[in-house]
Amino acid sequence: MEDNKAPNLWEMLQNWFFRVLSRFGVLGFVVFALVCVVVYIYTHWDTVSKWPGVEHVVTYLWREPIPKADPNRFTILVAHLEHDTTNHEDERRVVQAVLEFKEIKVLQLDRTITLEGSDPEKQEKLGHKRAQEYLKESGASVLIWGTVLTVSTKTAPKLYWTASQGSELRSNLYDALSVESPFRLPAVFWSDLVEILRLLIVSHNAEFRGKEGSYVADSLPPFIARVRALLDMSANLPGWNSDARGSAFMALAYSLKTFGEQNGKKEPLEEAIAAYKAALKERSRDRVPLDWAGTQNNLGNVFLSLGACRKNDFQKST
Repeated sequence: MEDNKAPNLWEMLQNWFFRVLSRFGVLGFVVFALVCVVVYIYTHWDTVSKWPGVEHVVTYLWREPIPKADPNRFTILVAHLEHDTTNHEDERRVVQAVLEFKEIKVLQLDRTITLEGSDPEKQEKLGHKRAQEYLKESGASVLIWGTVLTVSTKTAPKLYWTASQGSELRSNLYDALSVESPFRLPAVFWSDLVEILRLLIVSHNAEFRGKEGSYVADSLPPFIARVRALLDMSANLPGWNSDARGSAFMALAYSLKTFGEQNGKKEPLEEAIAAYKAALKERSRDRVPLDWAGTQNNLGNVFLSLGACRKNDFQKST
C-alpha cells in the first residue's frame, strides 16, 4: 500500500531541484530558472501585465531618453498627458498646435507627470517641481504637461505650463467642445502660450539686468538668437498682441545694446536702435505714454553708446 502512495509535490520539486543543481551547478540552475521565468512571462503576458507595478516597470525600461533642446531656439517640451488615450490623441493635438510656431522647436517628452493624490494643490506643486527637473536636464524653455478630463464621451485637456525661469505656474482647461476643428485648440491656448513666452523673455532680460556692470556678453548671443527668431515669425500668429511684441523687442534691444557696449562693436548697437524703433511701433504714445517715454529714453542712450563707439573707431584709425 505504501508503494502505491501518490508522490508528494513538494518532494518532487525538491528532487528535481537537487538533480538540476548536482548536474549544472548553482549558475546553471539560476540560468535555467531565469529561462523558465521568461518563457512563463512571454506565454502568460496578458496575466502578468496586470500584476501590480508591472506596467510602471515596463514603462520605465522602454521609455525614450530626455531630448536635448536647441540653444538657439525657444524649445517646448510636451509630456504625455495623464488619462490620455492609448494613442495619445490629445497630446498630438497639442504638439500639432505648437508646431504652427515654425521658429519654436517642439520636442516630445516620453514621461507623464501625474496629478493623482489626495491633495491636489500639493500634487500640482510637485508636478511643477518635477517639470523643472526635466527642463533643467533638457535645456528646454517650457514644458507642457497635464491631464485629460472626460465628461460622458467628450474629453478636454487641462494643461499646465512650467517655464525654465520665473515663478509663473499656470494651468488652464481647454474645452474641446468649443473647438471648430477636432485637431485645433481654442484661441485661449495661443494666448497662454504667448504669455508664457513673453514672461520667459522678460525673466531672462531681468536676469541680465541684474548682472549689470558684469561681463555677460558671452551668454547673450543664444538669447538674442531665440528672441529674434521668435519675433520674425510672430507677426501674423494668434495671441501676439502689441504688449507681447513690445516686451520682446525691448528685451532684444537691451541685450543687443549690452552686447555691443561690452564688445565695443557698433553693429549690435545699430541693431538695438532698430529694435527700440520697432518697440515704439508697438508701444504708441497714445496707448501707453509711460512705456513710450521709457523706450524713447532707452533709444537715446543707445545713440550715445553708438556715438562713443564710432569715436573710438575713428581714434584708432587715426
